[in-house]
Amino acid sequence: MPRVDSRQIRLLLSLGVVLGLGVTGTYAAWTNSAAVSGTAIQTTSVDLKVQDQDTVTGYTALSAAALEPGNSTAGVLTVKNSGVIPLVYYADASATTTSGPGLAGDLVTRVTNGAPTGSPPAVTCTGTVVPNTASSIGPSFVGSASARRTLASGGTESFCVELAWPGSASAELQGGGSTIGFTFRASTSPVSNWLDTVTVTGTALDSVFVDYLKTNATGPTASSATLPLQGSRPTLTTLHNYDTNRDASAGLLLARSTQGMNESDPTRIQAWQHTLTAATTLNGTATVRLWSAMKDFDAVKNGSVQVGLYDCNPPMNNCVQLGATTVTSSGGWSGGSSTWVAKDWNLGTVSRTVNAGRSLWIRVVVTAGSSDNMLFAYGTTDYPSTLTIK
Repeated sequence: MPRVDSRQIRLLLSLGVVLGLGVTGTYAAWTNSAAVSGTAIQTTSVDLKVQDQDTVTGYTALSAAALEPGNSTAGVLTVKNSGVIPLVYYADASATTTSGPGLAGDLVTRVTNGAPTGSPPAVTCTGTVVPNTASSIGPSFVGSASARRTLASGGTESFCVELAWPGSASAELQGGGSTIGFTFRASTSPVSNWLDTVTVTGTALDSVFVDYLKTNATGPTASSATLPLQGSRPTLTTLHNYDTNRDASAGLLLARSTQGMNESDPTRIQAWQHTLTAATTLNGTATVRLWSAMKDFDAVKNGSVQVGLYDCNPPMNNCVQLGATTVTSSGGWSGGSSTWVAKDWNLGTVSRTVNAGRSLWIRVVVTAGSSDNMLFAYGTTDYPSTLTIK
């Protein structure tokens, strides 16, 4: 049996220790644990804001208190992606009638990439129209559910919104009011559900009733006892002679009358008529504005004119007087001017619903208190004589 010397024994013992430590170390690696810090796990969400708010309740930039046909208003809406991921969105517009027939159905809208310009009552938007935006109040006002707009994280987009009431607006739509609201919806792409909604409220629009005293011709014409009273603005740019059978002056000449509103001589009284196609409620102070002058544009003579407003069955039967007043100057009617001047006749408060088929009438006479006959201008863009109720 071979001998094992002491050096061999020590070597074997040392190998056993090393192997033992190796096994023990491997076992220890499987049973220990360690924490790793500095890594954050977060969820993402869609966060759309309008005017830097989640809900806008006082948006009054578009509000207008006394719209007339041809007026417009404008304001800016700014959309922001406050989330950490890109989003898609679109916006609807809606209207609620607050008085009369409302305005929304007659408004013409523009959404541009510009800014408001002008001053009330004629504020418009500069810039070009944004693609996929609407020309009226309703769904898909900015983009649509299928034609969505995209915003990167932190991105913003501003729109100038213009609301215009056409000059051709019918009188039956005048005197009404509406509130306008917007609803923005946002999501991620592809869209399975709309994940964020922002509503914008606070826009109030109110209109006044305006009828324009017009001519029944586009050029010089003989006088007519009854002329049109219409809700659309005049478009004629030249004031013609409206009574070629009386004189050669532009406008209309009326001789003085001693009969007031009972006058029947067409050279001494002029009437304007508007037959309504729908029941129209009139509430407010009635004012007639006339452009006028003394005969031969005399700057010294005094004038006196009476104006009456009536609700009648055509042709001027079964009439109810809604208001009448006389304006008399203490000195020169034109205040020293040798051209047309505008004056207002306040007919008082009117609160009446004029039924469909009945007519509004305006009658104008030059009273005996005037020192001479008088001239009247109307029916053009420069001389828009009007009936206003507001």
